Amino acid sequence: MKKTLFKKYNIKINYDKRGWFKEAFNKNLFNKKFGTISIKQSNITLSLRKNTIRGFHYQKSKYGQTKILQLISGSIDDYAICIDKKSSNYLKLKKIELNSLDELIVIPKDYAHCIVTKKDKTILNYYVDNYYNPDNEVTLNPIKIFNLNNIYFKKKYFVSEKDIKGIELNEI
Repeated sequence: MKKTLFKKYNIKINYDKRGWFKEAFNKNLFNKKFGTISIKQSNITLSLRKNTIRGFHYQKSKYGQTKILQLISGSIDDYAICIDKKSSNYLKLKKIELNSLDELIVIPKDYAHCIVTKKDKTILNYYVDNYYNPDNEVTLNPIKIFNLNNIYFKKKYFVSEKDIKGIELNEI
């Protein structure tokens, strides 16, 4: 399998007078670009409010998940931190904006992942190549990570108790 990068890609949308149509996922096209991947689960999230923070999360070892993330409505800033200790990107924070229906983001297994919504009623669709395993999930505290990287929110943000109680980077 080719090395998957944390990266944004464009997908084709067909428009006509009725609206639009897009292939949300095409295994053959994806495999040509990234190598073999087997989607095992699809998840949809609704974040009711702008400035909702979800993450940072990842699955340990053999439960790791490559994620394909698409916007259904709204807008996000997508953040990822490499958790592969052998990588030159280890613990580096990266950000990609997702603002359009014709974009998708690929998040590799070796990245912890977080989103911050930029609009009310943001809906996202995730495709993952491994099943969720709650016993192997790691949650990192997003506010502490953002503060370490000099990212501060001027407006009220919404984050779960689970995420606030997440571990710090030095505990990975």
